[in-house]
Amino acid sequence: MDGHRAPWRATAGALGALVVLAGGCATAAVPRGRAPAPGPSRPPAPATLGPVPWAPLAATEADVRPPGSFPGDVYADPLLPLPCRPGQVHGAVSLARRAGATQGAVSLWATPGSPTASCSVSATSVSGAVLDAVGRVLAVTVVPTGAHPVNPPVGPFPYALGARPAAPVMLVRWEGPYCGPAPATLHVAFEASSVDLPVSGPPPPCAPRRQPNGPLVLGFVSGPGDLGQPVPPDRGALSASVELGAPVAPDAPSLDFTVTLTDTASHPVSLAPCPGYAVGVSGKAYAGAPNPPGTVVTGRLTETGLLNCQAAPAQLLAHQRIVFDMRFVFADAQPPFQGMTVVPHQVATVVWMIAGVPAATATLQVR
Repeated sequence: MDGHRAPWRATAGALGALVVLAGGCATAAVPRGRAPAPGPSRPPAPATLGPVPWAPLAATEADVRPPGSFPGDVYADPLLPLPCRPGQVHGAVSLARRAGATQGAVSLWATPGSPTASCSVSATSVSGAVLDAVGRVLAVTVVPTGAHPVNPPVGPFPYALGARPAAPVMLVRWEGPYCGPAPATLHVAFEASSVDLPVSGPPPPCAPRRQPNGPLVLGFVSGPGDLGQPVPPDRGALSASVELGAPVAPDAPSLDFTVTLTDTASHPVSLAPCPGYAVGVSGKAYAGAPNPPGTVVTGRLTETGLLNCQAAPAQLLAHQRIVFDMRFVFADAQPPFQGMTVVPHQVATVVWMIAGVPAATATLQVR
């Protein structure tokens, strides 16, 4: 049967077909010995979604910003001040409800004593706890930065703190629900110091039916004033792969390719907040003037963007995949590519990343 009732005949006097007329309405009974035909069944969810078209978008404060460094990058700044000592860090947390979640910006500063930075805190391993007004630890799991990647900074370098409040250097995302006393303090422990941050603003709302409290995820911004959202804890279940097309010409204005995200877990994974991506193309190019003719340099061009989440579903089901069309525009790359030409007959490398997911790599053939 294809979703419709099987035909059957009603015979006069037969007990198998009973028609009751009452008040102008007729009700037909199902014949004895025959089960009702099943209704239309929901088609299974497709294993692969997309492709989602590429769009020239940039990550905002409401999104997860692109990673700030590529695998193997090493950064060092010998001019950073010494690590902050216990009692030298001060700050505050301001919570607000945006885009269906409670988000917060964290301002940090050091004890006055210098017009510039006076100490630094490391972004590699930060833990915390939420306390009420009398100092009791609330039933809220705080996801530390060391256990879960969140808006990775450019390498694991420390953040220099000034003597006055400046642009937020940390952020939080508190997944609902939350049922309990009002949060008053966020205790944050760095490698060499800790701080109790007063909390202002509303926590997530309480669920109508009792559910476990949602986690609070800590994160650092990618750069000064570069606010975004921490990576949701379930995003680590995603894997990424890159598929390139035919070899490209050395003078191609752009590179079109696809990226596939796969939910490797046995549960759905949300694509919100929308992930920003970073893509790098590494290879050889002729440097151009004022260098001597034929000078070859090796380097990496990078671009960042935002996945076209508006054209994608809100989540991936277990073991489901989604394909995104991608475009790398050489004229928009960093550092600027003006005056340079790609060396022909080479193999370049393409690296594509979103925060919280291992980088995807592919080789690019240049004609």
